[in-house]
Amino acid sequence: MYIVSNSFPIKTKRLGLEPRGKSIQQQRNLEKYRNMRTPFLRSQNLEQTPSCRHRDLTFKMQLSAEELSKNHSGVTTVFGPTEILKILPHRFPFLLVDRVIEFEAGKRAVGLKNVTFNEPQFIGHFPEKPIFPGVYMLEALAQLGGIVMLQPPISDSYRDFYFAGPRVTQVRFRKPVVPGDTLVMQMEVLSVRQQLGIGKMSGKAYVDGKLAVEGEFTFSVQS
Repeated sequence: MYIVSNSFPIKTKRLGLEPRGKSIQQQRNLEKYRNMRTPFLRSQNLEQTPSCRHRDLTFKMQLSAEELSKNHSGVTTVFGPTEILKILPHRFPFLLVDRVIEFEAGKRAVGLKNVTFNEPQFIGHFPEKPIFPGVYMLEALAQLGGIVMLQPPISDSYRDFYFAGPRVTQVRFRKPVVPGDTLVMQMEVLSVRQQLGIGKMSGKAYVDGKLAVEGEFTFSVQS
């Protein structure tokens, strides 16, 4: 008995069986797939059977830049660098949101931070093994939250925002972020007390679909 996944037949622990009909070439291709940094795998089902004997795996080892760029064609930009500069008071080298790709006024935002080698923090953190500092990840999330907090319907006249307290709680760092990674961040509003200018948000950031950091933020917005 086999469980059919999107890519490979999965061996069940109960029976401990191996898929039948796997050629030496297919085994070599599987080994190449595991060693590739950015693999592209296309699975073609020639004939569906319970034993998955006729499942053929075709590997596409090379893609052109044009084909790769199509993977991002569905991602739209809500706020680009010019619009972000009009909302946030931060400037280089401490502006840590490159684009906002989803935005619901007063509710949530999804943004991108492209981590690159030429950022000044990597001079000392660390010269031999550069790692994007955890406090920078939290700051990037906070700035994305500021894009929500500093616009209607929450506010339309504030100029500065701060951590209240400071209050950054429930922080969990899940994986290291290194140059070349793209941090995909999401901030959601949990509560807002407009009269006091205080808001609470939850944030998460992902790299390649894996959670890198999460936490809850309390902001104090002042005019």
